[in-house]
Amino acid sequence: DAAQAHGARIEGKRAGALAHAAAFSFYPTKNLGACGDGGAVTSDDVALIECVKTLRQGGHAPAFRASVEGCNSRLDEMQAALLRVKLQYLEKWNERRRSLARIYDETLRRCRALKLPSARAPQSHVYHLYVTQHPRRDRLRSHLAAHGIETLIHYPFLLHQQPLFQRPEQGSLPVAEDVAGKILSLPLYPHLTEEETREVADKILLFES
Repeated sequence: DAAQAHGARIEGKRAGALAHAAAFSFYPTKNLGACGDGGAVTSDDVALIECVKTLRQGGHAPAFRASVEGCNSRLDEMQAALLRVKLQYLEKWNERRRSLARIYDETLRRCRALKLPSARAPQSHVYHLYVTQHPRRDRLRSHLAAHGIETLIHYPFLLHQQPLFQRPEQGSLPVAEDVAGKILSLPLYPHLTEEETREVADKILLFES
């Protein structure tokens, strides 16, 4: 799953080249996003890619003879054209995200109750999200909202809590559930200004004071 990792690297290898196959999302809010829904699968396995092409096109090759059960998942030309243009700016936008993340890191490290995300070399984080953890997450979120700052929770429900995956024999997952109750995503996107980023950090420090 490389849906949020466009341009990320580990030990010199890009996300999408670390496994047999990887899936990217081009949802509009992603680091590389289209105008609508879209995605891509990467692999060096030619047979697998041919299978994916068949699945995305109703289960049949261009000859219209269905061989497997597929769906209509073709990326239209407009989305592809937009993504080709935006791809030229991906590294620039990712570096901008890293720059804003550094402002959060430097300003908020004095906040003992707030756990910050981290990336260790040789990793290259692309900060699709800047996810923090706070034991009083909901109160902090309300405090920021009162100052006109929107935050989000990615994601409020764990897989074993989703109705689709719930099983009678499924027990609790206390560590994951504890973390899910603390996570809070702060604003971070390429067009956010340094001043706005510092304003968010200052309001968090105000909450802690």
